[in-house]
Amino acid sequence: MHFLYLHAEATPVYYFICDFGIAALIGTFFLFLQDIQNFFAKRKAAEKMRKQQEEKALKKRKAREKARREAAEAHPTDPTAYQPLADDDEPAEDVDAAQEEAPNVEALLRELVRVTDQSEELEIKTRVNRKSASEAAMAAKEQLAKLLERREELKVLLGMGGPNMMKKPKEDKNKEPSIIVKVMKSTAMQVLQNAANGTMAVVLYFADLISDIQVVLMLWRTENFSFALISMTILVAQFVVVYVRVLPYLLANFGPQSCLYRLFLVLGFPWGCLMLDCLMFLEPFGLLSVLPFPEWLRQFVPAYKATRIIAEVAIESVPQCLLQAYIYIVIIHGLKDGTASPQELAMVPYASLLPKSILISTLATLKTWIELVSEARQAGLRVVDKAIQLWNVGAGLPLDALQKGAISTFTCTYKLMSVEIPPLLDALEKNNSLVYLDLSLSGISWTGADATGYRLIKEIAKSESALGGLQTFIISPQSKFKIPMFELRGPTQIALAALRRVPLLTPNGPWREDIFFIADILRTNTDIAVVEKAEKAAGDVVMKMRTNAKQGKLKKDAWEEQLTDIMCIGNTRRGHIQTLLMADCLRDVGFKARELLTTGFTLVELREGDYTAEEMRVTGIKAADAASAGYTAGELKKGGYTAAALKSSGSFTAAQLKAGGFVAKQLKAVGYLPGELRDNGFTAGELREGSFVAKELKPFFTCQELRIAGFSAKLMRAVNYSLAELKEGEYTATDLRDANFTASEMKASGFNASQLKVAGYGAPEMRLAGFRAVQMKEAGYSAKKLKMAQYKASEMDDTGWSVEVLKNAGYLADELRSAGRTAGELLEVGFNLQELKGAGYSTPELQEVGFTPEELRAAGTSLADLTSAGASVAELKNAGISAIGLKAEGVSLMEMKKVGYTVKELKAAGFTSFELREAHFLAYELIAVGFTAKDLKTGGYNTQEELKAADMTVRDLKEGGFNARELKRAGYSVSELIVGGEFNLKELQDGGYSTLDLKAADITAAEMRAGGFSAKALISAGFDAYDLTGAGFLTKELFLKGTGFSVEELKEAGHTAKQLYGAGVSVLLLKEAGFLLDVFCGLGCSASDLRNVGYSAKELEMVGFTAQELVKGGFNAKELRAAGFEVQELRTAGMSAGELKEGGFTAEALKAVGAVAKELKAGGFNAKELKNASFNPLELKGAGYNAAELKDAGFTGQELGLAGFGAQSLKQAG
Repeated sequence: MHFLYLHAEATPVYYFICDFGIAALIGTFFLFLQDIQNFFAKRKAAEKMRKQQEEKALKKRKAREKARREAAEAHPTDPTAYQPLADDDEPAEDVDAAQEEAPNVEALLRELVRVTDQSEELEIKTRVNRKSASEAAMAAKEQLAKLLERREELKVLLGMGGPNMMKKPKEDKNKEPSIIVKVMKSTAMQVLQNAANGTMAVVLYFADLISDIQVVLMLWRTENFSFALISMTILVAQFVVVYVRVLPYLLANFGPQSCLYRLFLVLGFPWGCLMLDCLMFLEPFGLLSVLPFPEWLRQFVPAYKATRIIAEVAIESVPQCLLQAYIYIVIIHGLKDGTASPQELAMVPYASLLPKSILISTLATLKTWIELVSEARQAGLRVVDKAIQLWNVGAGLPLDALQKGAISTFTCTYKLMSVEIPPLLDALEKNNSLVYLDLSLSGISWTGADATGYRLIKEIAKSESALGGLQTFIISPQSKFKIPMFELRGPTQIALAALRRVPLLTPNGPWREDIFFIADILRTNTDIAVVEKAEKAAGDVVMKMRTNAKQGKLKKDAWEEQLTDIMCIGNTRRGHIQTLLMADCLRDVGFKARELLTTGFTLVELREGDYTAEEMRVTGIKAADAASAGYTAGELKKGGYTAAALKSSGSFTAAQLKAGGFVAKQLKAVGYLPGELRDNGFTAGELREGSFVAKELKPFFTCQELRIAGFSAKLMRAVNYSLAELKEGEYTATDLRDANFTASEMKASGFNASQLKVAGYGAPEMRLAGFRAVQMKEAGYSAKKLKMAQYKASEMDDTGWSVEVLKNAGYLADELRSAGRTAGELLEVGFNLQELKGAGYSTPELQEVGFTPEELRAAGTSLADLTSAGASVAELKNAGISAIGLKAEGVSLMEMKKVGYTVKELKAAGFTSFELREAHFLAYELIAVGFTAKDLKTGGYNTQEELKAADMTVRDLKEGGFNARELKRAGYSVSELIVGGEFNLKELQDGGYSTLDLKAADITAAEMRAGGFSAKALISAGFDAYDLTGAGFLTKELFLKGTGFSVEELKEAGHTAKQLYGAGVSVLLLKEAGFLLDVFCGLGCSASDLRNVGYSAKELEMVGFTAQELVKGGFNAKELRAAGFEVQELRTAGMSAGELKEGGFTAEALKAVGAVAKELKAGGFNAKELKNASFNPLELKGAGYNAAELKDAGFTGQELGLAGFGAQSLKQAG
């Protein structure tokens, strides 16, 4: 120390740089130590991976080279059969994978554990089923080969050996370890190590604290009060911070009303903190768990210690170091330069205290930092997170109490976050004080390679000191089994007895997770990469157990006995335990499904273990649960589950139920609809067998599908299938006839005559269906059958049958004539004259086939017939045949006119006036033989020339039905129609004659008005206002809202202003027409109306309008004042003070007519104007003026004071 002081005195700056620099380098080294180790480990793993990839590539190249040589030997004549591989021919391998970031060592180790467990389990399985040639057995062997290959790769990557490496020699388990090994691994040694480390920490803490107190006292004695105050503040600050950190812990754990919290709140600073500092001495020596302290205090003191030391270093040691270093440098430099003050010189005798205190603080800080980094790395946390954890005194898990062995029981009461698990496991690995540990709710997993508790299991199995005092351990939240840790870690017989105390896989016994955990901690070989000889032997035992179980030779009790034996011996691999706890093995030894389900097995595992669906049903498993476990519908049906159960489970489609063996009838019974079944693969035939009827199936199947299913056409028609749909569904004509479809319907659907004949339809039905005779003949029907079916002879034309065939079939002469057969054809096949004449053949036709006129006359031929046979109309007229006879025989009117028949004769024959006009007879000719004007009209005689030529008067024409419109079209004028009063004006108007026509005929306006003509129409005809006024039209009718006569015209025609105003004429138009103001007054026009047309207030006042009327009419005060109205009149008329002010009236004038101050203020008058109007301050104050306004108006302060304004108001007014 003296050397250090001399060095510090000689070169203080260099000394402190060395002191702090060395501490910083050491701290940095420990901070990055793990990263450095990981870096080299990754480089090593990457190099191994690269070499492994190169070896693989080389092996593949050799294999390909060998294959090419063999091909060359097999085909020696082929020069291309073998060629050495060039470097470019080698397929690209991932030999550069090592250049990338190497895999995480921990991840590789977890994969190795997982692959090893799977391969060892699968190895037992394949050995048991070695004689099996099933696909599953073959697949298992292939999978095993892949797993073994991957395991060797991982071992090489992790440096645990490989296919070319020797297995490390087995250690002699019976060899007694040396006394040194025993001592170093003993719990006592661990306690001593913890005590030594804790003692050092506490000693450094108190040494640092005491040295800092000494420095404060030294500074105070030497009268360096500023430095003393700063140092004292730093010293006290740490206690304040710790006090503040402890209070939340006590509040959260004991509540604000607790005595302990209140006591610490009052006395905690500083005495409570000092008392806890003293209790820190007990923890390193394990006295906290021995002395009768409450459990919370045992947990709290280690946490307090960790926080206290962190606070002391961060808040006190480091700042004190820097302050003391500064003080020391100032003293030494002042002493050397001769510039030291008396206070600084007074510190020289005590200066050696400063380097000593700084060194102690540096060591304490460095130790705390190294422990922080080490604990963070061990717990898998960042250094910052670990520091925050230590800073939060007593929060979360009691990690410090666990690490320091201060508590004997611990129960985790909540599920831990992932970041909480590593520090907890780290603390447990270092603990030897716990006797009871419950982590069932922690969420830590204990089985498998990815188990979060794997490191603790490995540490327990490897080291006796890890949880060396633990007696009871609960890990499973399901079984809650209390693992007897102390007994299990004892001698084999004691462990075996403890393990057999409660049967395995029972509600009160260990479940799978517990069994795996127990097997893991009892396993003697913790090296996953090395398989010892005893472990291979254990594997043989396990295989034998599986074989015997499969053969029914191993039952539950023997299985449990043998399993516990090999577990306690400690030679079983994890894969061995897994295979013995597989569901299929447990089923083989006699475990019921219910037993396994109650001990944590899932339905999926039971199914994979070959538990049948029947066993599930007997156990009470619902169909939905069984389905979720992977049981198929077929398996569940075989197991006794009903279709209803499977449907209600909601886990199976109808297709799956069908595949499982359920038929449509069963599915219908449980409510499946035909659409659902169709969508799930059921055919129409299956649904028909399932008792579904056509009506139900129709929406979901085609007609053809239903026909194939066996539904008849009759049934299909009953459910409203159309004939077209049935035909498209390939029903035959016979099927459709059985369904009562008519031949017409069949034909409309495209069936031909041959098909319908085969189906049994008769000829009459076919005829009604519209089949032609030729189609019937082609279908095989005879002419006689067609005759019987009432086919007409004309329909037989296309058949090609002769007249003779048709006659023999029963067709008569008239039928054959109607069919177009000639008289000659019928005569040839034996028809006589009478039959031919009766058939309707004409006289010329009969003459052509050789019959004479005598024969025809004898047969009763009429005159007309003879005439038609060649006699002319003239000859018939000369023969005395009347027009009536010829008309009856169909001779035309024109022919008869040409041969000289008179109008009278033609009229007697019944020809109408219309027909006669068409034959170009004139109107007068018809009148001459008795036709009337009405007949002429009916006949279409409608021109003026025709009618006048017939000597028809207007009266005659009107009586004959001619109206004015028709006569107008005929060309008659108004004068012609109106002469004699035959037509009135209304009729003429309806007939289309215009007012212009009527006016041209000298019809007066009055007559037209009487005839119903409107004023508008007469105006359009050109009548002026005088005419229409004289005709009696009203002013309103003539004005027509401005569309008729103008106001001036109406005024000139004698219409008064009153009449015009009443007709809707505006005042403005009346004014423009020259009407005077006094007239408007007589009309009752308002002041507003007159103002709007430009009359002034003065003009209106002169004609008697009052002030009130003018105000109401919209005149303002200024206009009214100009008209001579006084203020009193305007105020009485309702004008406000503001309006009167705008009109130029003063406040004096308004006051004179009774206006008060408040009214004038509202009208916009200011205080000065009201003062000029002789209003006093009191009145103005009452009106709402403030002191400032009244002051501006010229009132004095005294006047305002008398008016009641206060001093404050007057002051504000200035």
